[in-house]
Amino acid sequence: MTKQEQKDALARIREFLSAVRDGKRSVLSVSDATIDTRRLELALFGETTA
Repeated sequence: MTKQEQKDALARIREFLSAVRDGKRSVLSVSDATIDTRRLELALFGETTA
């Protein structure tokens, strides 16, 4: 995952969380947010045991 892909994933996750916080609909589904979060976690920390 490139730095730009990481930035894009983080922006999508932030948008999703902001929409949830504000009680609005997000263009990102829960599944998409979970996938982005996992991809970002792997890129930043590698394979985890959790």
